[in-house]
Formats: sequence, C-alpha cells, structure tokens
Amino acid sequence: QALSKKKAGDICTIKWMFGIPDVLDFLRSRKIKEGSTVQVIQRINGGLIFGMDGKRIAMCDAAADRISGMKGRKIKMSGTFGRGAAHF
Repeated sequence: QALSKKKAGDICTIKWMFGIPDVLDFLRSRKIKEGSTVQVIQRINGGLIFGMDGKRIAMCDAAADRISGMKGRKIKMSGTFGRGAAHF
C-alpha cells in the first residue's frame, strides 16, 4: 500500500521507492530507504508528515504515492518537528 494511503499513527516498513531522483536522493541522504521503518505522524491537506529516528519529513501525496510500505512494528519516535522538514 502506498505511503499516501496510510493514516496518522500507522507504522510501516518501506518496501520500495521510485520517482524524482532529487526526492529519492533527499530521502536516502537522511537514511530513509527500502527497509526503513517509518511512522505517519500527521495527515495534512494533500500530504502527510512522517518520521524516523527523530527526523520529520513533510511530503505531498503525489510523492508519497511512489513509496510503498508494509505494516511494521512499533517504533519509538523522538525529536522535534521543524529541523530537517522538507516540502516536496
């Protein structure tokens, strides 16, 4: 299921990612890649905020449609929103 279809609180492991190379490079530079476990923090109008290891990323649904995740295990989220956030 695409990351864009997940709801707030869902935790999933990324199965695959494709799309604009700059977006993929940005995610990978923050250690978000296939096999990473992420949590959807909040749904926003036309997108979502997800997190991993204290990082928060804001992404539009069009970009999140290109990331597939399967249901994952519980993870501890820490850090603050703001630093490291990006909009696509």
